Formats: sequence, structure tokens, C-alpha cells
Amino acid sequence: MRDFFAPVYELFTSLYGDELAQHLYGWDGVGYDAISLYVSIGIYVVISSVLLASLFYVILNKPNFSRWYHWLLILFINFIISWFLGFWLPYLDYDTGNIAADIATSIGTNNIIMFGLVNGILSIGWFIIFSGLCRLLNRIVPSIAYNTKDTPFPR
Repeated sequence: MRDFFAPVYELFTSLYGDELAQHLYGWDGVGYDAISLYVSIGIYVVISSVLLASLFYVILNKPNFSRWYHWLLILFINFIISWFLGFWLPYLDYDTGNIAADIATSIGTNNIIMFGLVNGILSIGWFIIFSGLCRLLNRIVPSIAYNTKDTPFPR
């Protein structure tokens, strides 16, 4: 799983720094043997995106809640949740000193804030993908997202 999520996150390494990227990949000062936060955070982001897309297309499937701005509201909620997860999990390591000594001095809260922003941006991509999948699923089972089938992508 590390090799699935890490390359995606590391496309944005210039925004949050190489040292934080090493820590998130699992650098423990000797080798990459520590638990990778990329995997934990990536799984949380995918799960929250699936749950919120399902919430919009299946549970909130009402005619009065099928506008593009309602979809945008759920997308924004997904962004906030993902930003918080992307900030909080690395910040816990930063605050408790669980970062390898050779890279700890190069990591600051601004790096962690930027990683949270990257995480939020990636969650937007996941949410759009799962919204598209919900639309495809609606073609197979039309009753699932009947009222929201054209939100936000009109035919």
C-alpha cells in the first residue's frame, strides 16, 4: 500500500518538503522501517471520500438536495475532513517528537499545514472519481441515485 499512496503524495513534495516526505514514508533514522503515514492517511482519505459521495448520492438522494452547490458543499466538507487528517496525524508525531532526529529539525508546522492542504486537494480528486462511479452505478441500478443522477455532471 505504501507504494500506491506514496508516489501520488510525493508529486507535491515541493509544497511540504522532502524531510516531511521521508518521515511520512516511514524513515526512522536508520531505514524506512517505521509505519508509513502515507498509507494511514491515504486510506482515511479514500474512505471519507467514498462515505461522503455515498452520503450525497444514496442517502441524501432528495429532489431538493440535488443541486450542484449541494454537491459542492459535500465536496468542501470532504476537503476539510481530509485537511484535518493530513494535518493532525503528522502533527501528533511532530508534537511528541516521534520524528527521526536527523530530519526533525527541518520539519515545522508550516510543512505539516501544507501537507494537510495537499491531502485536501487529493481528496477532491478522490471525491470526483467516486462521484463519477456513483453516476455509473446509477446506470446499472437506476433507483440508487435517481434524484441526484445529474449532479454535478449534467448529461
